[in-house]
Amino acid sequence: MDNHDWATKLQSTPCLQPLLNRDLVQITCHNETLHVTFMNKLTHKKRLISISGKHTDLLALLNGHCRLGTLITEQRVVYEGSYRDQLKTESLLYLNHER
Repeated sequence: MDNHDWATKLQSTPCLQPLLNRDLVQITCHNETLHVTFMNKLTHKKRLISISGKHTDLLALLNGHCRLGTLITEQRVVYEGSYRDQLKTESLLYLNHER
């Protein structure tokens, strides 16, 4: 599944709507960095987070084979963004693959 399909799947999943609230999610990948953008539907303000690491770790994260917090703790990825958005991203990844 490519990044666009993943983001579209998130937006259309009813159980994830309370978590997304007013946000649209966009995922892009550049080299070994995953960029997640949350854009508020009402104000159009954007919040950008970056997750850098090995391609295999990022792929495992997107496919739900490991958790973001675990990868950060094990220093396998570097996370740049707010703690709130970290928890939101981890929840979206987890819930998207557990349903």
